[in-house]
Amino acid sequence: MARNLDLSRLRDQTMGSGEDEEAVTVNTRALVDKILARYSGEYTTIRELIQNAADAKAAKVTIRLETVPSSTVPVPQTTDQSALLKHTILHHTMNRMVISNNGEPFQPADWARLKRIAEGNPDETKIGAFGVGFYSVFADCEEPFVVSGRKTMAFYWKNNSLFTKSGQLSPEQTTSDTQFLLNYRNTEAAVPDLLSLCKFLTTSLTFVDLEAIELILDDWTILSLKKIRAPGVAVPLPSDIKTKTQEGMMKIVSVVHQSTQLEATWMNVVGWTQGSQWQVVPTKADKSSQAVGGLSGLFSKFTKAANNMSTSRALKEKEAATAKAVEEDLGGVSKATAFLRTSTVNVQTYVKPQFARDLERATKKPPPKHTRIEILTSSYDEASAFAATLSGAAQHKAGDLFESVLTSKSGRVFIGFPTKQTTGLLCHISAPSVIPTVEREAIDLNAESVRTWNQEMLRVAGIACRISYAGDMADLKKDLARKMTASGNKTPSKEDLDAIVPAATHIFQQFTAQDTTPEARVGKIIQDAFWSCGSASMEILSTKGILPCLNVRILKEKLTFLDSIPSIPEKITQDANEFIYKLYTLGYLQELTVRDMQKELESRALDESQLSEFLKWAGKGLQSDELDAEVVHRLFGSAVVNLGSQSESEKASKSGSKSRILTLDQIETFQGLNKIPAHMPVPPTTMPFRLVSNIPRQHLESFGWTDLNVVPWLRFIVSNASPTSKPEETGVPNMCFDSDFASQVLVVLSKQWDTLSQSSKGTVVEMLSSMPVIPTKRGLKRPSEAYFTSVKIFDDLPTVTALQGTKEKFLVALGVRKTIEINVVFDRLLAKSSPTEEAKWSFADLIKYFVSVRDDIPKADLEKLKTAPICPVDEQSEGDNAKPRLVPVTELYQPEPDLKYLRLPLLKWEGLWRENSQEARFLKSIGLKPYPSVAELAVMMQKAGMAKDSRQYTVVLSYFVHKHHQNGYARAGTAHFANTPFLKMEGVAFPNMASPVNVYANPRSAVLGFSLLEASLRPHADKFGVVQDPELRLCAQRVINQPPRSRKAGEEVFGYLATRLPQIDETLVRQFSEAAIVPITMRTDEKGLAYRWMTPKTCFLGESETYGEIFDYVTFGDEGNLFLLRVGSKSEPNSLELAKMLVDSPAKILGILKEKKYLDLLRKLSENLQTLKADNELWRSMRSKPFLLAYRTVNESANNQKHLLDGSDDDDDDDKSVLEVLLQTAGRVVISDSIREYQHFREQLCIAPPDDALEAFYASLGVPLLSSLIVAEPRIGNPIRDNAGADKWTKQILERVRLFLFDYNKDNIHHDARWIEKSVTVVMVDSVSTRISLKGYQAAYSEKRTAFMAKEPSRSYKLYLTSKPNLYDVSGQLVPYLLKRPKKTDVMALEMIFFSDLRGLREKGYNVNRILKQKETEARLAEEYRQKQHEEERRQREQETSSVRDQTKRALEATTNGESPPPPYDDGAIPSTPSDRVKKSKAAAMPNMPGAFGSPEADTPESLKAIAKQQKSQSFLSRIGNQLGNQLGYNPNTNGSTIKAPQPQGVTNTGDINRNLASAIQACRSHDSNTVFSQPTTKQVQEANNGSYCDTTPGQNIAFFTNTSSGVKVYLANHILEMGGANSFATNELPGLERFAALLRDLVSVFELSPSSVHIFFDDDSRCIAFNMSGALFCNYQYFKQLHLPTIGMGGEQAVEALSYWWITLCHELAHNIERTHGPGHSFYTESFASTYFTRLMGKAAQY
Repeated sequence: MARNLDLSRLRDQTMGSGEDEEAVTVNTRALVDKILARYSGEYTTIRELIQNAADAKAAKVTIRLETVPSSTVPVPQTTDQSALLKHTILHHTMNRMVISNNGEPFQPADWARLKRIAEGNPDETKIGAFGVGFYSVFADCEEPFVVSGRKTMAFYWKNNSLFTKSGQLSPEQTTSDTQFLLNYRNTEAAVPDLLSLCKFLTTSLTFVDLEAIELILDDWTILSLKKIRAPGVAVPLPSDIKTKTQEGMMKIVSVVHQSTQLEATWMNVVGWTQGSQWQVVPTKADKSSQAVGGLSGLFSKFTKAANNMSTSRALKEKEAATAKAVEEDLGGVSKATAFLRTSTVNVQTYVKPQFARDLERATKKPPPKHTRIEILTSSYDEASAFAATLSGAAQHKAGDLFESVLTSKSGRVFIGFPTKQTTGLLCHISAPSVIPTVEREAIDLNAESVRTWNQEMLRVAGIACRISYAGDMADLKKDLARKMTASGNKTPSKEDLDAIVPAATHIFQQFTAQDTTPEARVGKIIQDAFWSCGSASMEILSTKGILPCLNVRILKEKLTFLDSIPSIPEKITQDANEFIYKLYTLGYLQELTVRDMQKELESRALDESQLSEFLKWAGKGLQSDELDAEVVHRLFGSAVVNLGSQSESEKASKSGSKSRILTLDQIETFQGLNKIPAHMPVPPTTMPFRLVSNIPRQHLESFGWTDLNVVPWLRFIVSNASPTSKPEETGVPNMCFDSDFASQVLVVLSKQWDTLSQSSKGTVVEMLSSMPVIPTKRGLKRPSEAYFTSVKIFDDLPTVTALQGTKEKFLVALGVRKTIEINVVFDRLLAKSSPTEEAKWSFADLIKYFVSVRDDIPKADLEKLKTAPICPVDEQSEGDNAKPRLVPVTELYQPEPDLKYLRLPLLKWEGLWRENSQEARFLKSIGLKPYPSVAELAVMMQKAGMAKDSRQYTVVLSYFVHKHHQNGYARAGTAHFANTPFLKMEGVAFPNMASPVNVYANPRSAVLGFSLLEASLRPHADKFGVVQDPELRLCAQRVINQPPRSRKAGEEVFGYLATRLPQIDETLVRQFSEAAIVPITMRTDEKGLAYRWMTPKTCFLGESETYGEIFDYVTFGDEGNLFLLRVGSKSEPNSLELAKMLVDSPAKILGILKEKKYLDLLRKLSENLQTLKADNELWRSMRSKPFLLAYRTVNESANNQKHLLDGSDDDDDDDKSVLEVLLQTAGRVVISDSIREYQHFREQLCIAPPDDALEAFYASLGVPLLSSLIVAEPRIGNPIRDNAGADKWTKQILERVRLFLFDYNKDNIHHDARWIEKSVTVVMVDSVSTRISLKGYQAAYSEKRTAFMAKEPSRSYKLYLTSKPNLYDVSGQLVPYLLKRPKKTDVMALEMIFFSDLRGLREKGYNVNRILKQKETEARLAEEYRQKQHEEERRQREQETSSVRDQTKRALEATTNGESPPPPYDDGAIPSTPSDRVKKSKAAAMPNMPGAFGSPEADTPESLKAIAKQQKSQSFLSRIGNQLGNQLGYNPNTNGSTIKAPQPQGVTNTGDINRNLASAIQACRSHDSNTVFSQPTTKQVQEANNGSYCDTTPGQNIAFFTNTSSGVKVYLANHILEMGGANSFATNELPGLERFAALLRDLVSVFELSPSSVHIFFDDDSRCIAFNMSGALFCNYQYFKQLHLPTIGMGGEQAVEALSYWWITLCHELAHNIERTHGPGHSFYTESFASTYFTRLMGKAAQY
């Protein structure tokens, strides 16, 4: 297309052409369906027809629903209207609907518009704009019928086109109503939900210009609606409101207020619902009263939490009664009347002409010059009056009917009818000039002009709402003035305000903004206009009346000390929270400021109640961070408190305080009842309790005040207790003289005693201990001089009195005594008046006294008791009858019989000693020993041993063991006697003893030389603190220092250590693993066995046939081996160890392992290549050391050969050379990847073993490829003069290379076919030879070639070919340039593609359809050309015949005349016949590649004979094998023209071949079999030569998926499983898999194979048809699916073809069990399998 094409000129040219014009056709039914898709709302048809009635100025609309009785449920034979109604609703179906109105009949223009879609009413005063509303009738009706005036119109369909027919009515048929007859399309439709329909009709009548709507069901009038409007009253516009919109497009010019009354009468059936529970539906919702959070939590206290209201039993009974009443009187009626208030604003529009044109283009009508908007609200009184009008059994449904009329939940935008768009306010907005969307459910805010118009209309609505608000507040202000006049108040009283607060709250809630749906922008536009159109002087209700907002303050609560400041009433702040917060955020309202409060506080003094409230308010402010401390202290400085009221003075006089004037900044503490009682005197800097009793403590503390503590209060009391103090002046009694006051003070201190700190307690004791403040029966005494009343030993003691409620511990702390001093007791009770006189009390009596007062004995006295020598000793225990002597109690043991045998000093006790008596417990508490400690017993046993007193040792030991639990010796632990030698040892005579830390209980630890506990004591080892085993660290030291000296000792030592494996940590593992502790047996000639010691990590466990002679293998029993495994030994060497050993001693290992095992060892290393590379030092050694096994070909007569291949048989091989096994470095080995060159240089080369894994391993070590060493020097012959063959080869190469590269990954392609076409030139030459030499070797040879690729200086290439090039040579020259990483199999694959015809390639899966189509085109053109040539030949023959005839005539004439005849033609001058010329011209005109369809050589008799001869020379199986064409299959065809079978040197015995085939079959196994695949033993066959390896790569990329029903395993490619495609594959391919499995099982039976040996795999990225993996046969389902699945189900020839295809495939894979590589041998065995089992195959084919 031209860049500067003038499209406008082309359009004019097109319009001026003479072509016929065509109208655009419309599928009417599809168009109507699309319209109905937009009109998907409920009752759309009724809505549109009601709107049409309003446009026709109708006053009433009647909707009649006609039903059809049920054909299965008969009509009840009764006159009960309730039963008939119920039956009709439940069982009748809809027949038709008739909607009529009494408006103006249709005019001709109306009838015309009725027939045209999308031609709206052009009248700008009408709502309809799109001309599609009427067509909503097609949602339920197929063929509507309309009657209006004297005309009728019927609609009907023809196919997808809508047609109409009109008719005329006779005068007697003429009706004044317009009627729409709608027959329901679905005659089984149930009666619609009456409640929902009635609700819709009630809402529809709200703003539409109708007076009544009636709903009739058959003969029942279900609903009757009537709207009555009072005359409108014009009111002036407020002066402070801007009436013009933001864009200046519209302006409000007047306002009219009007009251409306909507009456509804409905049958009770509307409120009946079958089978549902009745619920009381509220008529007024209070969701709008939910409070929201305000600034800094200002209004958060008014937020109401939602309450879960549980239904009471009475309510349920009421609901049940209501439901019963409705059901019994379904035909009865209920009534309700709603009272509404409408504010209509008349709007003048100022629209620019361009905008008017744009808007008219969008709406098909011009914008109106005058319009109106109505705001519908209901006042508080009107909303309350609604409930008073309810009547009837179904009156509870009035709330549902009027739900969308009353604005208790949310307001709607009405455009004639309610839309889904909410207003965001509790008022409806009717805006008939707002342009809706096509479905009339929302406001269009998309198109630019329409959006601008609608936004301006919404701004007008917002201004109208502000005007309505101002009018409501003005009416409310008048109402308040009337109430004030009636009550005679000049300022509003609380009663006056409470009377109008509900109405004010109702107004504020109506105009509180909410989110709008579905379009949020609508609410934002209305709200922005509402708030921006007026000033901040809008009025609001306050505590001082209705005032401008700027004069009102916001208070969170009512404060009496600030009652003269106008504020928002608390009720309004609570119920209209959002509206008040909006005023606050806009700056209309302000919070109370500090300056406002200071003025108020400075103007007057506060009384005590106001002070309490002020403190409470200040505390809350500080607590909530609304006030800071500086502001509060400033306010405290302004506040003056009068504490002189009479009642308060009387209260103060009782506590000795006086009335006074107080400023708050003097206060430091406050009095709290939890410490100081209210009646007690307090310091002057303390706030009395009566003033702060209702203020939280944290608030008082926030003022900087602290709670009055006991200590400063006591200090204040004590300061007024001096002898010179005067209570009548200070008002504080003197506690040193006033015993009652002293008692009160002591009671206060006693109550607070437990809460005091130790320092405070000390201060209290210090202040009172020296003062006479304790009341006793002998007067006030100091604490140390007073006794408790419980002390009654002496009658003259001063005991305390009048201290009820005082805690004893408090008095004890002060020093009041509960016992007599211990010295007094000793002096008065134990003293003797004369030596012969007995003491008053015995020792037992003394102890009993102490027991009675033990809790009251001072600690000092108890300490004296412990050291006083007052306890008698039982001398009998010492064997002495002397008089008992007295010693301290701490030196004695309790008098128990068991202790006598231990020779311990016992207490002498008169009478029976009871261990649990109070006396015994007391004596123990002051030091009497109940039994000896464990340390004492250990010392006693040690001493007995030193004294060689075995009897005493046994007594003490027995006591220790038997009393261990009873005396709780376990709790004492063993640390006290751990180093005391008192335990007998195993095998050591008494008295030699050891301490518990030096002996052990486990007998097995003795193998390491540790001492054992005597066997009789081992059950009690835990009691003695003897551990079972020594520390493992000590064990390790002993083992390392003294390793086992023999295998048996090793078993014992290592077995013992194995029992402690869980305790061996990594540190010990390192110590053991690096220590030479493992004895290794060495054989000697004279002394028998000798040992050397190795570290565990250098030893291996068990036995190994492979590595046993290389590494040290040991065994020390199961336990010992477990220990060695833990500390570093292994079952076999890892790859690093093998590699190091191999690098160090390769010749030794080769001599031990021999060649085959040595290769296995190298393969194992190749599997761990990355691990070896990680060890840099080892890897360098491997690259430089001669450990790589290599082969070199030498003559058999050579004397220096080292080793022959295992199992080589020279008898059957004419080649006198053998392979020598050598160990070489990586630099001396090559990888043979070029067979031809290897055959020439094999005596000079050391080649790597022919194994893929080993070749990769050798390559990683730096072993080069043989091909990389080859230097080729071409010798190109002379070009052939006729270069036509070059064109043929160029075409064939391009064609076949494309097929070859089709399935290769782009990353592996070096050059594609386009590069060959562009850069490669084919040149035909008479000869090609090449001199081949090797880099680094003194060897070379020359040979003839048929192809060679040479690079030209200009970066182009020339492919030199002889006249009959070998296809393998051609492929070998091309592949290195086509692929980045070519392989031998790639060359063979390209060769196969070259010699295969296109149809054969297609059967093998190649995409040759495009080429075949091209060939068919060429063949057709050639046939047409041949026909023309045939006609030309016929014409030439006729001419030649005529010419010969003339020549013969002339010759005869010449003979007759004596002339000699012309000489005969020689060979070189014989003219070509016409057919020869045609053939030559055909060959020149249609050059084709060899073997292609339609190629010249294929059409000649010679070529056909050659082909026939070739096919004859091929066996049947070879032809099938060529058709099968596995991509890796061997093909002996090397020159592209003939196929030669291998020429064996001799014929192998048939029995040997059959035995080999049987071995191959027996070698097959299941892929997951536990048996190891072994190459079958076969007889060497001369026909089988080595070839290349089979590609089993797909086997590495698949995983098991499932089994077929016949048991064949199915494997999937890993990428399919990883991407989650397995389930999809199973779902789609299961039938095909089952059919493929059945086919394979049939073939398995032919070969008598095990069914488990054949598997199915699917890999969509693989080109492999089948492969043999270690005897497991895998067949690719992808090829079966593409080649045979579509046709195998037909049976017959198609099924046999699939059977033969996969039969030869299995023959091919079975041959791999004998010959792994492709070559003559593999081909031979493939054909042998096929011929041997062909008869069975035919039998199986007969079943198909």
